[in-house]
Amino acid sequence: MMPQAAKMEPSVYLKVEEHLSNEGVFLMGDAQVMGFPIRFASPGFEQLYGYHASEIVGKKCGKLIGGPSFFTHIESLSAVATTAGLSMKEAESRIMFITGKAAEACDIMMAFPGSRVGVVLLLNRKKNGAMFVCECLLLNLRHPTLDWSYCVGFQRDITQKVPVRRLLAAAASNEMYAELIQSRSEALDRRREVLLGVGSENVIRYLHEKAMDIFSLDIWRTLRQELLATTGGAIPPEGREPVGAPAILSPASGGPTRGTSQGSCSSRASAGMVTASSNGRPTMMCPGVGRRVALGDRMSPANGRGSPQGRPSTGASALALSQQRGGQKTAVASAR
Repeated sequence: MMPQAAKMEPSVYLKVEEHLSNEGVFLMGDAQVMGFPIRFASPGFEQLYGYHASEIVGKKCGKLIGGPSFFTHIESLSAVATTAGLSMKEAESRIMFITGKAAEACDIMMAFPGSRVGVVLLLNRKKNGAMFVCECLLLNLRHPTLDWSYCVGFQRDITQKVPVRRLLAAAASNEMYAELIQSRSEALDRRREVLLGVGSENVIRYLHEKAMDIFSLDIWRTLRQELLATTGGAIPPEGREPVGAPAILSPASGGPTRGTSQGSCSSRASAGMVTASSNGRPTMMCPGVGRRVALGDRMSPANGRGSPQGRPSTGASALALSQQRGGQKTAVASAR
């Protein structure tokens, strides 16, 4: 049976959440999949970027809001050139330079999980095409019980302090870009202290609980989909989810209902059935690990080297919640 970490006191959890919200918006991505597809975004992300939850989940951050997004919207690339007084070719070159710096920050984050933060100043794009300078701190963590490697990007709009034109001018060379980063050293040190300094253990615990929430809904939605296929739809109606669950993917629509997480199991659920093993414990087929697993056991990769196709090797304890609907009991799983 997998050990369960003690949950944070609600008052502490809310305090940390408020503190992180003051630090800026943040995203959680899957560090075991190329491009770090988004699995969760804080509510402020939608407010900052103007995207609805269904447009965020599963997308790669760079293609959605970063440098690569300018190349798929020529009008935005043209606006960059006009703002900085550059030719289109020069604007493209500067954006590619900044994108390269983002990759370097990701390399630092992945090389020193939980101990070093990658830092980058980005030119990001909102849904309406507006551009802004984004100060981004990147942190890689591994959940202690799920054994899932995930990354967190803490973003902040600093355009008033570092105008777009200044960032693009600094993107002309490594030396000029380094000088710009150095000019932000005091503010960056304060933000690093929040993540890795004294008292940061509550921040890490908060992020781990968010990761568990993502996995919990993976399990719940996978089982819900399995039960829909095996009980003729005799389970709670759409939108009826475990109390306290973050808004995530709606199985029927393929899009999130109230929030911005996405589950690996629910989005790849197969036609496997939920059954009982020889010892009476429920099992299910989870495509994330490529085999049938007993709920409550730690899931491990089928090949012993890592999850198939780079998917995370995950695990949690599942609680069977019996719900009465129309005189028929159905088991609904919620991992916690």
